Amino acid sequence: MHDVVIIGGGLSGCFSAIQLARAGLKVLVIEEHQRTGDPRYCTGIIGKEAFDRFDLPLSPIQKSYSSAIFYSPFGSYVRVSKNLPQAYIVNRAEFDNELAQTALFDGVEFYYSTRCIDFESNPHSIALTIQEKSGLKRKINGKTVILSSGTFYGLHPKVEISRPAQYLNTAQVEVDANGISEVEVHFGRKFAPGSFAWACPLPHGRARIGLSTYKNAQYYLTQFLASDTFRGRLPKQLFQIKRKVIPIQPLKRSYGHRFLIIGDAAGQVKPTTGGGIYYGLLSASLAAQNIIEAFKKDCFEESHFAQYQVNWKNEIGKELRIGSITRKLLRHITDHQIDSLIRFLQRKESRDLIQKYADFDWHQNIILALSKEPSFWLHLSKHLLGIQVEVITPRNSVKKL
Repeated sequence: MHDVVIIGGGLSGCFSAIQLARAGLKVLVIEEHQRTGDPRYCTGIIGKEAFDRFDLPLSPIQKSYSSAIFYSPFGSYVRVSKNLPQAYIVNRAEFDNELAQTALFDGVEFYYSTRCIDFESNPHSIALTIQEKSGLKRKINGKTVILSSGTFYGLHPKVEISRPAQYLNTAQVEVDANGISEVEVHFGRKFAPGSFAWACPLPHGRARIGLSTYKNAQYYLTQFLASDTFRGRLPKQLFQIKRKVIPIQPLKRSYGHRFLIIGDAAGQVKPTTGGGIYYGLLSASLAAQNIIEAFKKDCFEESHFAQYQVNWKNEIGKELRIGSITRKLLRHITDHQIDSLIRFLQRKESRDLIQKYADFDWHQNIILALSKEPSFWLHLSKHLLGIQVEVITPRNSVKKL
């Protein structure tokens, strides 16, 4: 009998395991791969705030970022920069492994090359069926369970939890590259319909280049790499495209009798960018706090675990709602509208708002600030064919398109 069994030994699972073990609980992590951090299909960008808030390992950091350039499909662009680093790119395999080593040092037990294939909630524990790589199956028990299985949702139906309703399809490569000195974000239906593509510089003339779409990400990435965007910047080379599905809508219920769901497994991902590291760490911390309180109070009623969902919604619920609206807008606007919005962001007034409100991890403030500008909607409406649009400004003047 373990106090907590964590299904999934990735970033979120290991981070919650550390906090639980330091609170004196007996923790077991079940990981289907041979080691933590393998395989890894993540760009690995983490905002500075996450490092400050969660005391994360620094050695896996590869590069810091303080600026990014956003390109429209027709070549217009806007550069956003700050004086200090806003985010860091890490080697995710090393990053996750550092967390796993810390968990081991704190007394967490790991079962590697082992899968959880079933779990059932009982009045006083949760019974889990695990399967080793050899095929051997056996039963274990946990007083509580954290489901941190990433984008594997095979266990959700076992406890009557629906899977996330919406996903992005992503593809990425790591390559030798010339002339990529800061983060680039590219929009346009030719290469990333309904979403965007990116290029992130790494040390020693390397870069991670990828994109997200709603389908066929590998096809679009192949076209993107062969486009004029990278003419003369990518030496001839072989590369391996890595693909991943990312949930962009959270679960309606992320808890149950004696169990909690965190990170990608709970759909706790930024709808705007598909980034899940910060939310994964946040949900892992909140889940650990909830379970620690359950043991302190000797209270394992479902109502106690429901408080976890209240807590994470208080932290990121508004971000998710506004991000979801922004994601829907991005999915349906045209290339001409994107170009017009980029030009809108070039204005001094827009740049001032960006400097004041832009934040790598928290997007709602800049989204709301820009959307309150009447000229934002004028630029967005400029290419609605056959429609005359009137916008009433706060000074009661009327502008016609």
